Amino acid sequence: MGPTPTAMDTCKITLWLCTIATVGCSARQPISEVTVRDRDFAIVRTLTQEGELTPFVRAWEHKEEADPPSKQTWEYKIDIRGGGDGQRWLYDPTGWVAPLTVKRSTCYRIADASTFNAALGIPNKPVDPTPNDGAAHRTR
Repeated sequence: MGPTPTAMDTCKITLWLCTIATVGCSARQPISEVTVRDRDFAIVRTLTQEGELTPFVRAWEHKEEADPPSKQTWEYKIDIRGGGDGQRWLYDPTGWVAPLTVKRSTCYRIADASTFNAALGIPNKPVDPTPNDGAAHRTR
């Protein structure tokens, strides 16, 4: 049998293991896959190749926290693997995104929704027309 480890040896080993664990946890893995699902959970598109992921990652890294308008239509789900954001996000094609959580959470704005939608394979959402109560079409 070899020598019994001393208290100092145990401390060194513990410190080394903690360092390895901390470095491993803090190192962000790149986004490796993005799956877009519609409101019925059908897959719209899956991004796995670098050329497909690059426009997504570029827009995703520049999303900004913002107060959303009163109504979003969370028509899509975005499932992200890797990148530290590996979870499901809700997406409104006008450029609003929020993590899917039980409680109310922070919303983010994608600056160029049109380019982002193209990367995701989502048609651009038309601007809602001004509400019309039919007054213009009434006759007396």
